[in-house]
Amino acid sequence: MNRKKVEEYSTLLRDSATILQSDTELWKQFLHFATQFTHYRFRDQLLIYAQNQQATACATFAQWKKIGRYVRSGEHSIVLLDETGNRPRLRHIFDVTSTGPTQEFAYKPKPILPEEREELAKRLSTSYARENSLYAADAKRWDNNLEQTLSQVAMYMTQEYYGVSLEQAMEQSGKDEFPAYYVATATSAMYLLLSKYGFEQEANQLDFSCMSQLDEQSFENVGTAASAILSRTARMVRQIHPQIQRESQKQTERSESYEKDDNGRSAQENHLSSGGGLHGTGHRAAGGRGGRTTAEQAAPPMMRKKYLGENQFLLYERMAMNGTLFPEMRKVDEAADRIKKQMLPKLAQEAGATDELKRTDQFEWVRRMEACNHQVEEVILAELVYS
Repeated sequence: MNRKKVEEYSTLLRDSATILQSDTELWKQFLHFATQFTHYRFRDQLLIYAQNQQATACATFAQWKKIGRYVRSGEHSIVLLDETGNRPRLRHIFDVTSTGPTQEFAYKPKPILPEEREELAKRLSTSYARENSLYAADAKRWDNNLEQTLSQVAMYMTQEYYGVSLEQAMEQSGKDEFPAYYVATATSAMYLLLSKYGFEQEANQLDFSCMSQLDEQSFENVGTAASAILSRTARMVRQIHPQIQRESQKQTERSESYEKDDNGRSAQENHLSSGGGLHGTGHRAAGGRGGRTTAEQAAPPMMRKKYLGENQFLLYERMAMNGTLFPEMRKVDEAADRIKKQMLPKLAQEAGATDELKRTDQFEWVRRMEACNHQVEEVILAELVYS
């Protein structure tokens, strides 16, 4: 029975590939769909698409259970082929729409805002330049334009994947034209990256006429390569984008913190003078008493959990499944307390934020304590929460 099912889904896989290869509009539709499944390989993406084109987030029964959701009774699975062993086996996954919420599902990352594009382009380019010296030599030409950066990353990663440049591939083919497999890979990779990161209109202008020149094996090679490029780029963006968001949020908080209250004192001055502590970490400054407020109880261990759930979903799943997620949160909490206790008094002393200064020039004391708190916060966030 299992053997027949394996043959059935192997046939579905081949038939789906044939249909997509023969219709460039359907191929683009599939590529847009695949941008949601950067953790899956090309053949898995094909089978998900063939069975449920409305799918948006998929996981196994056990994975859903570990993150607080259950698969509803009677729901049909999406079947994938596990080809890691000696012979193919069936693997069952379920879309989020087949699950019930015992807690809110918040997997999807926040979208990239227009004002974040330039900084994302700059950091993505810098990150990839560390891995590819040829790209590094040309990267300055893109002028921090995200559309150009994504397109060039796709092109250079295609070159990396095949081990030859476009011109070298043409020479190897012995023809006075660019090889179809190479052009199809670069174009498909560009479409995936542009479509995923907010340039759908530009992606739809790409020319896919080369797809008709591919045979069955070349088509699968193209899909596999383009999917790998998407996955690699998405990993980099998942690391970079949250950093940009955090910095933007901090800038907003700093601006708001100096707005005066009814007594003419800044909110930041009130916060520190009453023993308040690090922004977003829930730790109180030196001299503070009591526990944490309700809002503060979620951080930094809950910030760590939220970060993993939104930006490192596979790691989050793995930790939830093997029981290490909550021990990790406890370690983060304990380590944050240690860092605060070790750093803050020393930094305050070095900065001259003394009790005498607090009595004689409270505003200056506030300014210096804010600087100390900020340094401690940066260490906690960098080493414990967003590492």
